Amino acid sequence: MKHLFALIVVMVASSALFGQDWPGEGPGAWGEGGGPGFAAGNRGMGMAAGMPGQRDRAHYLRAELKAIETELGGSKFGELSLEALKPYRDRLAVAEARDVYVAGLALSSFIMPGSGQFRLGDTGAGAAFLSGHLAVVTAGILGFYFLLPSDLRFNHLNYLDSSLTDISSAWNGHSIRDYLPAAGVAFGSMALDMAIRYWSARSAVDLGRAAVDSGKVKLEPRIFPGFMGLGLSY
Repeated sequence: MKHLFALIVVMVASSALFGQDWPGEGPGAWGEGGGPGFAAGNRGMGMAAGMPGQRDRAHYLRAELKAIETELGGSKFGELSLEALKPYRDRLAVAEARDVYVAGLALSSFIMPGSGQFRLGDTGAGAAFLSGHLAVVTAGILGFYFLLPSDLRFNHLNYLDSSLTDISSAWNGHSIRDYLPAAGVAFGSMALDMAIRYWSARSAVDLGRAAVDSGKVKLEPRIFPGFMGLGLSY
C-alpha cells in the first residue's frame, strides 16, 4: 500500500512538471463528411474538448452560415449553380479558417501558457502567463521535494548507486501521513497550473477573435499556394 501510494505521488509530481496528456486533434479542419465549413465537428477529445476555443470551434462558421441562410431566403445550396456557389464556398472557407486559427491559439496557450499571446504580439501578457506557469511548476517541484521525509532526499539516499531494494525499503518505511504534505503541494500546484493554462487559453481566444474582427489577422481563400486551397495572410 505504501509503495503504491509513493508511486502515485511521484506520478502526480511528474504531471505537475510536464503537464497533462494533451489530446491530439480529431478530424481535419474540413469537418466530418463534408467540404469546408459544412460539418464543424468537435475536433478535440477529453480535456481539450472543454478548453476555450475548442468548445465553440464553429463560432465564425455558424455566424456565416446564418448570414448566408438569411441571404438565400428560401433557396437551398442544391438549387444553385456552381458559379453561384463559389462566393459562398469562399466565405465558408474563410469562416472555417478563422475558427481553426483561434482554436490553434487556444491550444498552444493551453500547452504552453503565453504562447498564443506571443504569436499575437502581446508580449506583456505572454510573459505574465509564461512566468506564472514556470513559477507554479518550480514551486510545486521544490515544495514536493523538500516536504518529502528527509531520508528520501538526494543528500540522504543515493538513487543512482543504491539498489532498488534499498530505495524501495526507504519509501516503504514511511506511513501515508508522512507523504501527505508533499502530495498536497503536488496536487495544489497542478491545479493552480491548470487554472493558469485555462486562463491563458481563454485570453488567447479573446485576443485572437479581436485580431480577426479588427482585420489585424486576415485569412483569405486562394487556390495556390496554401494547404487545401487555403492560405493565410497577416
